[in-house]
Amino acid sequence: MNPREVVRAILRFAPYRGKYLYHCDMLKYEDMAMVEIFEGNG
Repeated sequence: MNPREVVRAILRFAPYRGKYLYHCDMLKYEDMAMVEIFEGNG
């Protein structure tokens, strides 16, 4: 990806509800919003 490039993904989490984590595998990017938790509505 290039800087400022946006990727949109449609994902299905049903029937699981709760918190999910997505991340970049390189921990040095943790403070650059490449590790986030989001709520799955199932």
